[in-house]
Amino acid sequence: MTSERAMVSRRFREQYEDALTCYLRDQELAGLDIVTDGDCRFDDDVGGQSWTAYPPNHMSGLDAQHPVATPAGRGGIWFPRGHILHDYLESRVMPVISGPVGRGNLQYTAMWKAAQRFTTRPVKFGAVSAEIDALPDKIKRSAYPIAGTYNCRAIADTGEPSPHGYGIAIDLNTAVSDYWYWRPHEGAIVYRNRMPEEIVAIFEKHGFIWGGKWYHFDTMHFEFRPELLAAK
Repeated sequence: MTSERAMVSRRFREQYEDALTCYLRDQELAGLDIVTDGDCRFDDDVGGQSWTAYPPNHMSGLDAQHPVATPAGRGGIWFPRGHILHDYLESRVMPVISGPVGRGNLQYTAMWKAAQRFTTRPVKFGAVSAEIDALPDKIKRSAYPIAGTYNCRAIADTGEPSPHGYGIAIDLNTAVSDYWYWRPHEGAIVYRNRMPEEIVAIFEKHGFIWGGKWYHFDTMHFEFRPELLAAK
């Protein structure tokens, strides 16, 4: 699908391409050999939510016509009215799962082609895996094989939708991971971790929170929640 077809129903194609070229040109002037599209998307979404709103609003099996608001304090982080993160979190509405989840009309290939058309440098989507692959073998082997990504299920013993069901979570190599429930315990939970700090740092740099920092720790688990990291 071309960018023209993908955006045929949008009024702001020219503005989209203008923003895209600005992102690319700034990276070229900074001397980057590999560039990104700056999270530009074909949609004129509100509040800078491209990175969180685009996938669930385009995948099948998610009711994008009847989204549900997510209260700002639900994640345990609260901001006063007027704070930029309060406004972002209050305006964030996510579709609920209504059936088998599939690719739907995701247009990542068309977006990549649109970005690559404006630069001679290679355009990439995503950054975590490339940085992990550049680590020494003795460190990066803790990431592979991947134990799980998208999985439409509830969180164990809670009935609440799992972040894996929204495609924002990933579990790494279970052979070098620790989960609080796997170890016998009475009373206080004894913390244990074997996940290298270099891997944790890469994920956190790109907006992921780490389950190894929870009281009920889950060191294999990384979850894309940039709004929580921004609160620190």
